[in-house]
Amino acid sequence: MIANTMYKALRLPSLVIITLFLFVASCRNQDPIQITDAWIRAMPPSQTMTAGFLRIENTSPQDNALVAVETAMADTVEMHEMVYENEMMKMQPVPRIAIPAGQTAQLKPGGYHLMLFGLKSQPAENDSVFLTLYFEDQSTRIAKAFVRKTAQQEPKTQPAATE
Repeated sequence: MIANTMYKALRLPSLVIITLFLFVASCRNQDPIQITDAWIRAMPPSQTMTAGFLRIENTSPQDNALVAVETAMADTVEMHEMVYENEMMKMQPVPRIAIPAGQTAQLKPGGYHLMLFGLKSQPAENDSVFLTLYFEDQSTRIAKAFVRKTAQQEPKTQPAATE
C-alpha cells in the first residue's frame, strides 16, 4: 500500500520532467534552413580570389533559394555553377541557387560554389571565415567556414546562426 502511494506520488513529477525534457529537445534545431560543412579553399598568398563550399538543407515545406552571400574577407562574393559546354567545363555566375522544400543544395567543387573576389587577407589553413547568407524568404544566416586545401579532408560542421 505504501509503495503504491509512493509510486503515485512520484509518477506525476516524473511525467512533468520527462515532458519538459522532450519539449526542450524538440525545440533544438527547429530552424528550417540548416547550413553545414562550410569551407573555403586555401590559396597561395599571390591569389586574390578563392572558392567556398557548403551544404544547405531546407527542412521546411516551402521552397527557398540562396540569393546573395557576403563576407568581410572579400570585396565580392558571387554564386557560380560549373557547366559542360562545347566539350569544356565552364564556370558561370548564377542569380540564385534553389533549395526545394525538404531537399539539400550541395555547393561543392565541380558544381555550384561560391567565388570570393578581392580577398582582403589570405586566411591560413584551419582558420575560419564568417559568411553571411541571404535567402529568398528574406531570412539571413551566418555560417562559419573553415579554410582547407582540398575537399578530401573530413568536413567540420558548424551550424549556422540566425541573424
